[in-house]
Amino acid sequence: MQVALIVRPATHADLEPIRAIANSYGNLASWSRRPDYIDHELATGTLTVCGAEGEVVGFGAVLERNGVAHLADLFISRDRLGQGIGKAILERSFTPRSRRVTFASNDPRALPLYMRFGMVPVAPLLYLKGSSEAASRLPDPGVTLRDSTPAEVAALDEAASGRERLQDLDFLGAHARCFSAVYRQRVIGYGFVRLVEGPGGTATTAFFGPVGAATAEHSRLTVPALLRWSAEHATSAIVPVFGPHPAASTLVDAGYRIEDIDTYMASSIRLINLERYCPSAELG
Repeated sequence: MQVALIVRPATHADLEPIRAIANSYGNLASWSRRPDYIDHELATGTLTVCGAEGEVVGFGAVLERNGVAHLADLFISRDRLGQGIGKAILERSFTPRSRRVTFASNDPRALPLYMRFGMVPVAPLLYLKGSSEAASRLPDPGVTLRDSTPAEVAALDEAASGRERLQDLDFLGAHARCFSAVYRQRVIGYGFVRLVEGPGGTATTAFFGPVGAATAEHSRLTVPALLRWSAEHATSAIVPVFGPHPAASTLVDAGYRIEDIDTYMASSIRLINLERYCPSAELG
């Protein structure tokens, strides 16, 4: 007998089962402090759940900013995969005329599902991980980092990410250091770096994103500057880098390794400037 699926907006009461599903995929491992990004999705986005037999069996989150809808999450209970739950959630999550982006996992079911909702594969998104030793092998770009605020970097972020989203930057700013990158007495880029202690506080990982710049050349300078700073405060760093990004080969040459790969998908290939931007893994 086919089980009836009930798709509806999420409420605060759904956060516990949503987190249980997210935890089963390891997505909350680096988010020990509330409000976390799921709280942010509920507060500022479209957070949708699918119920079956009285239980939440899947959830999706879309953050729509200025007509650009970023599918931030779509996760299904592992014992319910392949039952049409993802499709049912997406049908309720997107507005009809939105321009759409997402980072598709390597699950072979993900790409065809997102293509049915108007997105095409554009580029690989590489999650590069490196040690402080790898950072020491990066060339010094001659960039000075200055503590900044989300409001101060919002215009640069809008130009690189394709949408205005100060509310997302404010949320990230509560969890991360926000920097402006200064080169030859001029602000050329920005970046958010979130430092997270491991179990027992024995090691710290720096999580990057978003990171952006005014030009591709400035982006090539900004990313190494941030990574060199993180080497003084963390034992390792993880930075999401699009395949065409000018810093990608430099990082690999220095010893950064691919921890994971997603596929950037979009309804228009020019929504995000892939040479000037490194996204937030959670918020796009």
